[in-house]
Amino acid sequence: MTTINDIADLVRIIREQPEWADTLRGILLGRELLELPERFARFVEATERNFEVVNARLEQLEAGQQQLEAGQQRLETELVDFKDSVNRRLDRMDGRLDRMDGRMDRMDGRMDNALGTLYELHIGKNLQSIAGQKLGLRSARVLHGSPTGSDLPFLRRSESAVDRGLITWEQHDLLWNADFIVTGRSRADGTPVQAVGEASITAGNDDIDRAQERADILAALTGQPATPVVVCANIDDERERRARDQGVTVVLAPQ
Repeated sequence: MTTINDIADLVRIIREQPEWADTLRGILLGRELLELPERFARFVEATERNFEVVNARLEQLEAGQQQLEAGQQRLETELVDFKDSVNRRLDRMDGRLDRMDGRMDRMDGRMDNALGTLYELHIGKNLQSIAGQKLGLRSARVLHGSPTGSDLPFLRRSESAVDRGLITWEQHDLLWNADFIVTGRSRADGTPVQAVGEASITAGNDDIDRAQERADILAALTGQPATPVVVCANIDDERERRARDQGVTVVLAPQ
């Protein structure tokens, strides 16, 4: 029979009898502590499996994120391409609209010119009436601006005035570019009257200035005062004041 006197004897016996160590371990630690390494091993194994699942899901999420980013990048590229395409189309449309606007402006200009020419012809046909009723002339004679043509003797007189140094050829041409020149006598006192003017649907500053300039030329040519006249269908208050200040007679004549 083995006798145990101290701890050293117990340690020696446990080393010599390994089965004693198992028995003592069970007595000293209890079953739960003995099973702890196995349980921990199972816990570690389960945790590793869970980590594998989590890692797999994370990899799936990362792959999905990469696909999402790639899709977003493609979408951004497609949006940029679409925007560029729309801008190019808008630029082409703007160009076409600009060309259309240009054509419309040219058409408007031609229409305005055509209407202006028709208005001048209408005034030319009615110069005798305008001279009598609007300018107060009797025995009115149209020297220039009538559909029948200009007065040749007066034209020669204008050319002779250039030869005599009364006016220049440039002034001669400006005078005969006027829309009309008329002469007559005042119904009021019988004094001689000569008038030169412009005909325009809507009177502008240029019409007023041209009438005044050509009246000065006509006065230099004849040596007598000349009345500047603007015949128009429309004139605003500012232009009317300008004409009055410059001594230009405004005659309203409908189209």
